[in-house]
Amino acid sequence: MPKPNVQTSSGTRRSCRECGTRLVGRSDKQFCADFCRNAFHNRENREVNALLRRGNQVLRRNYRILQWAVGQGDSFRIRPEQLEARGFNFLWYTRLLGSGLRKPAYQIYDLVYSMQEDGSYKVHPGTLDLFPVIGT
Repeated sequence: MPKPNVQTSSGTRRSCRECGTRLVGRSDKQFCADFCRNAFHNRENREVNALLRRGNQVLRRNYRILQWAVGQGDSFRIRPEQLEARGFNFLWYTRLLGSGLRKPAYQIYDLVYSMQEDGSYKVHPGTLDLFPVIGT
């Protein structure tokens, strides 16, 4: 990785934080081109982006499985083993509904699933309420 600033006898020579090319122009310029700026920030954010990408992959897979279950009909119920066999991950959901209840419901985007008395899950469309009103 090139050094962004090199001390010389005439002062500090500014260079691109990504490739080390000498910078010309504004005094606060840090990169020689958009390509270098993007490459630098992509490398800096690689770990965070990978974590977010992995989480979104799991949520997307769970969502597709729930969409399939909703398409089976209103009275369709699915056993936890069947969900797991399809690749469903019970640890990932976007919202917990009724956390004080004995059997809470879980939401993934606009689909809700809840455990029934027989241990199976019922899946149905819910609402995509991004900003719920609290205390009403």
